[in-house]
Amino acid sequence: MNVLQSLLEFYNSSSMDSTYRHAAGGILENLPHIPESNVHDIAEYAKSSRTTLWRMAKKLGYESFDDFLHTLKHAVRQYDYLNRFFTIERTDSIPELRTIAAKKTLNSLAAADRFFSDETLLQMTDLLHRANRIHFYLPCAVMGMYTLQQNLFMSGKKSVFACLPSDILTAVEELDENSIVFFCAEEKAECYDYADVLQKARGRNALIWLFGSSHSRYARYVDESFLDENDYTFFLALEYMFVLLAELYRIRYIDAGPQDGDSSCG
Repeated sequence: MNVLQSLLEFYNSSSMDSTYRHAAGGILENLPHIPESNVHDIAEYAKSSRTTLWRMAKKLGYESFDDFLHTLKHAVRQYDYLNRFFTIERTDSIPELRTIAAKKTLNSLAAADRFFSDETLLQMTDLLHRANRIHFYLPCAVMGMYTLQQNLFMSGKKSVFACLPSDILTAVEELDENSIVFFCAEEKAECYDYADVLQKARGRNALIWLFGSSHSRYARYVDESFLDENDYTFFLALEYMFVLLAELYRIRYIDAGPQDGDSSCG
């Protein structure tokens, strides 16, 4: 997750009357001016004190407000590169955009089918049923994940979704040997480094599934990696996988009712 995504997620998930929400909103509303701004300018945009800004930066996972501001400036300068759903293909033709979107969608479904065979989905479903705690550390939520998470709660599991670095660092402390982690993260220079998170998860003997390249800098910490390809839109493939997994889990472990000798839920 890059800093713009983190800031937007923080803004969207904060209560309407939160001081931090107002501060984040003020910064988001002034993004074009950020590269030339200093901390005093930011405080004016945010209508907040420097102390509030420092605390907000800590909540976003940064050691200091200066680190946050430096990263934010870089992200705004790279906005054209960061804020794209598809690979950069410039066109203002709606038919061409439809063609690009359709191609990426079909490639995404095909990639998911290659990585998530019937056997793989069954194995993942069984492992989820045996686990007591399932965490999702993803750059953003997808609807299929929420459906799967509801099914997990319905069958007595403990589950957490976290995308902000500070929340993930808190959530990882809850893991144990009966836990599963779904993990994916962008690996651009301006994105948070999750090596410490995965080291902690590994030290707690959690099972870790990486959704990203097997050549990822995080690959050494995980038990298995999926979606190790390039010619598709990653989150469409991830959404498709979660939908399949959620439905399969429901059919096997909720609709079928309690299984004889089932003691996996804790």
